[in-house]
Amino acid sequence: MLRTAIVLAIGLAGAATQQATNPADDAARQQDVYAIYSTMLANPPVVGGDSNKTYAIAAVTTPINLDAAAAPALPEELRAFMAACNAPPPGYEDRWSEVLSDFRSRGDAPVALRRELKITKPYVYLNAVETATMSARTPINAPPTPSPEFGGAVSVIRLANVYFSKDRSLAVTYISSSCGPLCGEGERKVFEKISDGWREVTAGTRCHVSS
Repeated sequence: MLRTAIVLAIGLAGAATQQATNPADDAARQQDVYAIYSTMLANPPVVGGDSNKTYAIAAVTTPINLDAAAAPALPEELRAFMAACNAPPPGYEDRWSEVLSDFRSRGDAPVALRRELKITKPYVYLNAVETATMSARTPINAPPTPSPEFGGAVSVIRLANVYFSKDRSLAVTYISSSCGPLCGEGERKVFEKISDGWREVTAGTRCHVSS
C-alpha cells in the first residue's frame, strides 16, 4: 500500500516550466547524465541483481518527487516519509538546495533515453507496452525468473531524470525495478563529481523502497 502511494505521489510532481539552456551547456549536462547512469548501472540495486543477463530499461524516464511540498494534498504521514527520503546527505545542504532549485525550474517530464550508456552488460530499451508486461510478469508469491524475450532480463529498470547543483558537482536521481505486483524496489541515489568521474554519496538517508 505504501509503495502504491509513493508511486502516486511521484506522479504528482513536475509541473514546473522547463528552463532554457544553450546547446553547449545542454551537451555537457547530457554527458554528465549518462556518466551518472553508467556509474549507477555498474552495480544497480535491482530485482534479480546479477541474474539479469540483460538490463531491460524503460525507454523514458520516470518521475521523481524531490519536493514533498509540491503535493500538499497527500496524507501527512506520506509527506513526512517523502521529506525524510529527500533529506540532503550530511554536509551537502548548500548544494542540495541548488539541486532542488534545478528540479523545480526544469520540471519532471518524462525524457526519452539515448543509447549512450557505457556499461559492460547488454541492455535494451522497452516501450510502454513492453515495460508494463515486464512489470507484471511475476505472479504474487512466485520467484522472479529471466525473460527469454528480453535477453534474460529478470526485471524492468526505470531511471529518473538527473538533477544537479549549479556547478554540476552534485547530482541526485532515482532507480527502481519491478517484475510483478509485489516484486519491486527503488532507491534514491546521490552522486558527487570527482577528478575521474562520479562517485556515489552513501552518507545519510538512501530512501530505499521495496515490495
